[in-house]
Amino acid sequence: MNRGRKAEGAKSPSAGYRASKGANAPTDATRQPIGQLMVRSRMITHMQLADALVLQATSGGRIGKILLEQGVLSEANLAAALSEHLGIPLIDLSRSTPPAGVVALLPESVARNAVAVPIGADDHVVTIAVADPTPEVTAALQSAAHLEVRISVARRSDVRRSIDAAYHASAESYPQTEALGGT
Repeated sequence: MNRGRKAEGAKSPSAGYRASKGANAPTDATRQPIGQLMVRSRMITHMQLADALVLQATSGGRIGKILLEQGVLSEANLAAALSEHLGIPLIDLSRSTPPAGVVALLPESVARNAVAVPIGADDHVVTIAVADPTPEVTAALQSAAHLEVRISVARRSDVRRSIDAAYHASAESYPQTEALGGT
């Protein structure tokens, strides 16, 4: 286990995503619905929200996913809305690949299932970028990483690209025993 030690090659996350929730993060009591936030931010119109809410009432699902599927909301806007709505830092993964030492803190299968990629580590904390920052995802990541987890939100396509690049690079850096001819 990696408890209590900094991952080899790990870099501390920048101050921009040190905490999973900022001091001014909205609480459940003060948080406005994410759809209203998207309208207020001019990501979508009132009519687009109303149409999506009707669809949500009949078929279920999360409003952000429905708006994405309808083509009226971009991944970038969804990530920005989630960041503001939940008070979680937004990270742009489009031009970076996490260090292999940090990637090794989370099993690839967990990263792919959760659409999450470690981006930094410091002492007993790993910072992980996720596409869907739910409490269930956070709990699963903390259980798998065996460390405190701090969450940042990023575009789903960027997280997937980072997972592919990071775990491919990690596999090259840390080959499996079978690949080396061992048992």
